[in-house]
Amino acid sequence: MDRIGIDNGIDKSPPSASSGIGGEGGSLMEATSIDLNQETSGTKVCRTSMLHTYENVSIDEQSNQYSTPETNHQRPKLMNSSSVVEVSKGFSLSPSLGARRGLDYCITAPVQRNLFLESQESAISRSMSEKRGTPMPPLKLDRLSEREKVKISLYTMSRIFLVYLMFLVYVFLCLFICYVYACEYTAQAIIANPPAYGHAHVAEALGVPLHMFFTMPWTPTYAFPHPLARVPQSAGYWLSYILVDLLIWWGIRGHINNFRKNKLNLPPIAYFSTYHGSISHLPTGYMWSPHVVPKPNDWGPLVDVVGYCFYDLGSKYQPSEEFVEWILKGSPPIYIGFGSMPLEDSIKTTNIILEALKNTGQRGIIDRGWGDLGAHSNIPDDVFLLVDCPHDWLFPQCSAVVHHGGAGTTATGLKAGCPTTIVPFFGDQFFWGERIYQKGLGPSPIPVSQLTVESLSEAITFMLQPEVNSRAMEIAVSIQNEDGVGSAVDAFHRNLPAQLPLPTPPPSEKDEGPNPLQWFFIQIGRVCSLPCGS
Repeated sequence: MDRIGIDNGIDKSPPSASSGIGGEGGSLMEATSIDLNQETSGTKVCRTSMLHTYENVSIDEQSNQYSTPETNHQRPKLMNSSSVVEVSKGFSLSPSLGARRGLDYCITAPVQRNLFLESQESAISRSMSEKRGTPMPPLKLDRLSEREKVKISLYTMSRIFLVYLMFLVYVFLCLFICYVYACEYTAQAIIANPPAYGHAHVAEALGVPLHMFFTMPWTPTYAFPHPLARVPQSAGYWLSYILVDLLIWWGIRGHINNFRKNKLNLPPIAYFSTYHGSISHLPTGYMWSPHVVPKPNDWGPLVDVVGYCFYDLGSKYQPSEEFVEWILKGSPPIYIGFGSMPLEDSIKTTNIILEALKNTGQRGIIDRGWGDLGAHSNIPDDVFLLVDCPHDWLFPQCSAVVHHGGAGTTATGLKAGCPTTIVPFFGDQFFWGERIYQKGLGPSPIPVSQLTVESLSEAITFMLQPEVNSRAMEIAVSIQNEDGVGSAVDAFHRNLPAQLPLPTPPPSEKDEGPNPLQWFFIQIGRVCSLPCGS
């Protein structure tokens, strides 16, 4: 059994050869002495000496020497010490201990770093292989009695339990308050976007008005095709909206009818019903600038083009000093980034971007994005690799932008007066690329599969033309003078009925009423809301 000791002023001189223990090599084990006379703060300090040995003793010799009368006085008198380190009672020097060929290591309890150290000179953890001569600062915990340690442990555990209990109570209160208000609250109007597809059915069940808002066209028109249907001929523009609505409706019809029947208690819609998910009969607001895409003539009074609705992020952004210095030390750079779009070969795309910037002699900012642009390439000094930055702060620092053509990114670039090249991946990105090209604010869109050094170099050269920059600045001034949010609010209120109807819950909820659990939560919620004046 390994014995445990603490190095506190130990006499490490080798034992005398006349101690009565013979044997070749003079091997001797020095007994552990315990000083019980010192007291610190009412607790006895146990000073133990290290167990020393020499390695040239055979197992039989050690076994004999432990049992000789001369060495009986060397056996340690173990008592219940106040050390954190526990020492076994009945210190028996058995032959199994001698089989270790000497106690080269002192085993101590593992202690975390800096745990109640009296001196910060040493912050080394006590390990199971601490060398014999290494001095370690005494632990304050070593001088605590077992009863005091138990008290500390119970106190710590009680505090942890109290905090945990308070957290559970807080979570419980939040849950039942939300549950109460979810049971009692019913909307008087609904604002949704077309692809939500549950909006019309919920509004029908509740008997409340529904208003649509979206960033891409969803109302049939002869002016341009549906953003999800790339129709080359104008004759098919209007029809593209009908086909997209029908295809989506046929795909989700089963889910919608199950929702109507099981949740809303509404009759299902027939397969060949004239209803196909169109929003033509609903008031709709489109959130883009009429200077970019004017309202088509075949859209009636229910449809409004309210303008772009921006969310200010740039005012709170703090760029790094390195980035600011890089921007100021040269001409305005060209931004190139594809946001959350994935890339099949980010290294190839990065090399295309770097080569195009080199060919056109332009500085560039590469936004790493989800495609991991620039992560595995050598970036020259005239190109800055950016990880994250709000576009409304970044784009005004740039001379032009190249991006994937998302509605929000396109809007921010136009507001900053940047000529724009769109590299579409899918969806409405092709639609916005065509609109930019038709307005003369950038070159024809370059699908990501067709992106090459030549095509990107030509696009950069096109955007740097003075007339393109002039048109971009004119659009920027018009967009900055718009109030998209205010127009959207006005359009919503203008299309509301003179008197909002009182919402009616589904028949099953009126007939059955709240169950006992719901009633319990409602009563608790009403009591808890009294201090808040609700």
